Amino acid sequence: MRILILATELSPMTGGIQRYTHALASAAAKAVGPANVLVLPFNGSYPAAQTEYLLNDKLARLQRLWGVVPRRWVHALHLRRLIAEFQPDLIICNHVELAAHGRRAKQQSGTPYWVVAYGIEVWGDIPPDQADALGKSDCVVAISKVTQEILAVKGILPRKIELLFYGFDTNLFSPKTESASASAAPVLLTVCRLDAAERYKGYDRVVELMPDLLKEFPALRYRIVGDGTDRARVEELARTLGVQARVEITGFVREVDKFVDEYRRSNIFVMPSAFEGGSKPRGEGFGIVYLEAAACGKPVIAAKGGGAAEAVADGETGLLIDAAKRDELRSAIERLLRSPEEAQRMGAAGRLRVTKLFSKERFEERFSELLRK
Repeated sequence: MRILILATELSPMTGGIQRYTHALASAAAKAVGPANVLVLPFNGSYPAAQTEYLLNDKLARLQRLWGVVPRRWVHALHLRRLIAEFQPDLIICNHVELAAHGRRAKQQSGTPYWVVAYGIEVWGDIPPDQADALGKSDCVVAISKVTQEILAVKGILPRKIELLFYGFDTNLFSPKTESASASAAPVLLTVCRLDAAERYKGYDRVVELMPDLLKEFPALRYRIVGDGTDRARVEELARTLGVQARVEITGFVREVDKFVDEYRRSNIFVMPSAFEGGSKPRGEGFGIVYLEAAACGKPVIAAKGGGAAEAVADGETGLLIDAAKRDELRSAIERLLRSPEEAQRMGAAGRLRVTKLFSKERFEERFSELLRK
């Protein structure tokens, strides 16, 4: 069996969709062999050395020819030829905006296609062409129960919707080591894109709490791992509040070991993403970063609603708060800072839960099951 994965982007340290796509490609390679998997990213530059076996020799030849993986319009011209050469038995579109390519390929060659659905991109109004391609797909892979339920309400046949929770290497994402352990000075951590369109993630609300939190915890630091169009605004907010020395924005951390160390060196992971339905929804489709933090033994503070409630067991592995209530967020942070023992218990429980439910092995088993179906 040969599998072609159409990907919006592949850089694994920049977002949850990218990490999910890497997990998908890895599971496909294990199921059918690396030589039978081709991943075609539609955006960015991806030297083959950075993605190892995820890009096979055919795409490597294209990379040497073009210098970089070309932009979307170039892919549209070459995709038909690539399909004719690779002859996939299955096409997986890693985002609904690529679903039309899968539909077109099926019309031309009869190749079945799947579409991965995460959250807000399918919760609200979907452009007609994307909605049509989503509905005509052979399978819609939902990454959370809330997304699965919303898709069914939107008219996707329930028998076509399959649940595939994210799974990752819980040996890599693991608690502190000698080289990376939580600082004596407490550290709050958020990992996310800092984009104006993603302010619902709540990083600015944590910054706004820092003046009050520093009164009781004067050594407290808040680190944000990420970058984007909203960074300058957040930095200015910190300066205005006089907490710029305590708010640290690292930018994207692209080296995996250093990325994991950011989790290990923190005390509490906090990302109070607001959830809102309707035609223009917002919120976490699942929240991969919550799982990564838990795997590293950290308690998690998240908001109720959306997929976050599936990633965090309230009162057991972390705390779920009402994102609209500033006092709830502040109380949750203060509670865990005041009680390191409770924070440690939640972190340990989170680690145990993730290794049982969201391991790489569990993901690979479920993916193979979907292939058999």
